[in-house]
Amino acid sequence: MKLSKLDSTFLKSKIARRIFFLFIGCALLPLTVLTALTFIHVTKQIKIQSLERLQQSAKTHGLSIYERFLSMESDMQFMAMTLMQNKTQQSFSAFFDTLFHERLSQRYEALFLVKDGADPQRLFGNAPFTLESTGDLLARNGKNKILAKKQKTGLAEMYLVVPLDTFAPHSSVLIARINTTYLWGIGYENILPPMTELCILDHGRDILASSFPTSPQLLQELAFRTGGGKERRFEYTADDENPFLVSFWPLYLQGRFNAPNLTVVLRQARADVLAPLQDFKIIFPLVVLLSLWIVLLLSMVFIRRYMVPVEKLKEATVQIAERNFTHELDIQSGDEFETLAQSFNTMGRRLDSQFNTLETISDISRTILSSLSTSRIIETALSRLSQFLHSEASQLILFKDQQSGQASAFTYSGEAQLSREEEIVDISHTEKMPLVKKPHLLRTDHASSPRYLTTFFGKPLPTILQLPLVTNGELRGMVNLSFNPQRGLSDDECNHARQLADQITIALENANLIETLEKLNWGALQALARTVDAKSPWTAGHSERVTDLAIKIAKIMGCSKKEISALHQAALVHDIGKIAIPSTILDKPGKLTDEEFEHVKNHPLIGARILQPISGFAEAMHIVLQHHERCDGSGYPLGLNGEAISLGAKIIAVADTYDALISERPYRDGWVQDRVFELLQAESEGKLDPQVVQACLFAVRQ
Repeated sequence: MKLSKLDSTFLKSKIARRIFFLFIGCALLPLTVLTALTFIHVTKQIKIQSLERLQQSAKTHGLSIYERFLSMESDMQFMAMTLMQNKTQQSFSAFFDTLFHERLSQRYEALFLVKDGADPQRLFGNAPFTLESTGDLLARNGKNKILAKKQKTGLAEMYLVVPLDTFAPHSSVLIARINTTYLWGIGYENILPPMTELCILDHGRDILASSFPTSPQLLQELAFRTGGGKERRFEYTADDENPFLVSFWPLYLQGRFNAPNLTVVLRQARADVLAPLQDFKIIFPLVVLLSLWIVLLLSMVFIRRYMVPVEKLKEATVQIAERNFTHELDIQSGDEFETLAQSFNTMGRRLDSQFNTLETISDISRTILSSLSTSRIIETALSRLSQFLHSEASQLILFKDQQSGQASAFTYSGEAQLSREEEIVDISHTEKMPLVKKPHLLRTDHASSPRYLTTFFGKPLPTILQLPLVTNGELRGMVNLSFNPQRGLSDDECNHARQLADQITIALENANLIETLEKLNWGALQALARTVDAKSPWTAGHSERVTDLAIKIAKIMGCSKKEISALHQAALVHDIGKIAIPSTILDKPGKLTDEEFEHVKNHPLIGARILQPISGFAEAMHIVLQHHERCDGSGYPLGLNGEAISLGAKIIAVADTYDALISERPYRDGWVQDRVFELLQAESEGKLDPQVVQACLFAVRQ
């Protein structure tokens, strides 16, 4: 897939940015939150487990110290028994130096014998005897006893006192100064767990031994927890603001050694506990950074993969908006985008077909509706309809009336030839009914086809599409289109044909209405002309004769249809102003007086005033006003001359003169044609237009 276009627009698209941030949010955010929660949970679990392990270590170490007390008690009892048997100090020292020197050196710093309250006698070692009094070293019950001699600095001295004779416990005692490094398991005899520190407290919370500096806060917390059944593990912050985990275990000595209980305290720096997480803290940003790059890479790949089709779809929609429906999308992504592109291409082709169809229909409709001639409408409709639907032949039938069923038929065979035949078929009411009830009828059953179809299209009958032309519920006609039987007609084609048939119906109705109005108009003009002519028996038919001659002259002179139509109107009513002239003047057998002639000379002006309110007679009004003007200016009522007089007025002047001379009047007989020709030719030298006179002579002679 080509990505060159997307490279320059990466993340400029809103949807691309949404996908990108969606990738970031869905990948990094959950990863970060999960990692943070995991880190917090692991930290908490490690701290809890470390406290539990520390508490177990405190218990184990306390029991180990107690076991050492018991072991040393056994040693002391054995040595006491040996002294009782040997009786002399020299023999005892020799015995133990030979057999137990290494053991004594490990466990004891010195060994003393005290008899009957006398000064102590050294049996082993070099450590001084620091007990202040030897008078009451044993408990009254004669039990072995542990004593602690506190020092200002360093470890407290620990002594173990055992009676020499269990039957006379107060007579002589054997006193051992214990090696505290061995007893507490620190120093070279360190048995503490790794990264763990030890503190031994007596019952008064005085420090007997400690491998770390204690603080009042720690001692207060220990005093609080040892007295109320609280948990034997907690966390505190030392004076150096370093947090530590602490656990303690009570060491019960009262029952066996007649000594106060001790407290074994173990602490471990939280930094040491959480040391395994330090690597995690280092690795975690690297994991996040790696995840970020992976997410960025994946987001770019997916954005590019999806944005290329999106960009193509966007471009295709712009093309569709610009009515370029032939633009094809080429997306081969193997997913929904490819399916969407195929659907888009199908939509484009259908839109192209629909718009082309609509444009064709619109063009045909404009052509049909712009014509007001029935024959022109029929010819255009059949030819364009056949071309549009690719029919082999077409036929349009117009009924003459609904009662008789007789119709006029027009056929088009694709060779631009239109034929018309009158009353060629008689369609029964039964054959009309299916056409009235349905918008179109597709005939493929040749056996049941009506005879009027086989007459035109022959046998075997092709596929026929019939389109009824219905107005106000009445069948006015039909359009019949023939197709090759192998070609199927779609519903869209039938619907489009129906639309065009409706336009044909409207156009034919409009043309029929215009033709009816035109007939009504000309009929009214003819009636008006006859009304004017009927005012005098001498002018009966005068206006219609002048009209016929004027139209012939205009055609000979090559006038346009518009000019001939205006001339036609003006010629019929050119004397309408005579309505205001008394009949006594019009029918006077003798010569008119000057006053009477002045009345007659006003009839063009009166006629123009009568026609003035009718906008459709604007051109005719000017012709009526000027039809008695002469080229030399001798005419009336305005005395115009030359080019100031319209051609239509000049034509009517010649036709009016010709008909007036050749017709009888109350004051004279009608002239013969040659005499009239001579007068017209004579008048053409000044009063009448010579070209119009020549056209008139030519028309009359024809």
